[in-house]
Amino acid sequence: MTTFVRYNEKGEVLATARVDELPEGFEHPFGELAAGESSLRLQPEERRANEAPLLDLHREWKVSPRTNKLVRRPAQTREGRIKDS
Repeated sequence: MTTFVRYNEKGEVLATARVDELPEGFEHPFGELAAGESSLRLQPEERRANEAPLLDLHREWKVSPRTNKLVRRPAQTREGRIKDS
């Protein structure tokens, strides 16, 4: 099973999908991408992200604009607020 992430230029995850197999000629399962959007196919060695529930990928991960790889968000943004110090 392969995990795909659709994201915008800020690295925010817009959609996720897991597929067993893509039809020939398709690079990702999202159809057409809007301007400023891209898709990322997770590599098998990215086990933590590949095994995470898809909803958690939306809440807890983003795509680094610098590396075009999935990275975990800091804890304060995962909870939707900044932690008190």
